[in-house]
Amino acid sequence: MLSDYITGIRERGIPSRIRIDKGGEFAHIKNLMVDINGDQRNSWIAGKSVHNIRIERLWRDVFAKVMNKYYLLFTTMEKNHLLDIENLIHMSILHHVYGRRIQSLQRDLTFWQNAHNNHPIRTERNKTPRQLWNTASLMCRNTNYTAMHNLFRRDASEYNDIISRFDDEYLLEEPDNIEHVLPRFPLPVTNAQLIHLNNSFDVMADSDVEGFDIYYNILRHIQSLQAI
Repeated sequence: MLSDYITGIRERGIPSRIRIDKGGEFAHIKNLMVDINGDQRNSWIAGKSVHNIRIERLWRDVFAKVMNKYYLLFTTMEKNHLLDIENLIHMSILHHVYGRRIQSLQRDLTFWQNAHNNHPIRTERNKTPRQLWNTASLMCRNTNYTAMHNLFRRDASEYNDIISRFDDEYLLEEPDNIEHVLPRFPLPVTNAQLIHLNNSFDVMADSDVEGFDIYYNILRHIQSLQAI
């Protein structure tokens, strides 16, 4: 999350304040905001996630337009007993197939991002979010707002060292109170069998069912190996 936030401020400038919930995953971002904008000025506002109406609405749109097809795919596989999250073989094949195919998810997200940022808003005289951002920023460029000062007049050398320090110290770590670690599920095959499997099944092949056919064929293949 810190990496994505740093990418965002490098592209759009440093905001005056951010609104976050009380989750521990924001610890590094809060510290970064304090180091850049100074302490004792409320650079971050913490509250219940239900107060973050705009971002919650955005997540709903992202789910509906991008994530929903993967959600429906995996839940359908579960309902038809073709995916059991307690089954290590199922999970290993799922990771093997979709760990690479998920690259298409990033393409879908980028496509949606560009469409969202450039769609006309009826109540704003059909201006796009990108146009509204650019216009408002230019109109306010000479004001004393912290965000505008950071965007137009602040020397990047003032905060680049801070960002680099956070990059080095925290980017590969998570706050102490975050304990979730994504497990790894190696395929239950020998090295020779893995080479044969990779030569026989292209996980990036075109699929009309989002890769389910590839998952199913590999599942049957591994089950046949175990039956020998």
